[in-house]
Amino acid sequence: MIIVKTSGKTIGNVVHHAKHALNCQPHLRRGDIILISQTKDSLPPYTKPIQYLMEFERCYYDREKESKQIWGKFWPYIIEGRNCRQLEKSFEISDIQVT
Repeated sequence: MIIVKTSGKTIGNVVHHAKHALNCQPHLRRGDIILISQTKDSLPPYTKPIQYLMEFERCYYDREKESKQIWGKFWPYIIEGRNCRQLEKSFEISDIQVT
């Protein structure tokens, strides 16, 4: 499982496309859970940052500059998910982490 962070400006496209762009390739296996967290500085008041999840499908190098088309900025890697959905109850990782 990983948590990816995105701003309020880009979270809509992350959820719509079930994709997130990164500078490096994550070590995930197909089916691993990806939690989608909105950056705290872009959250409305009293909103928890982790609002969505998706399952990891694949990661690929962005040869076609797809990230530029989706988010307006180039990122070397794109992780693609499936079954992207909103959580029934959003949360903050610090509320549940053990250590």
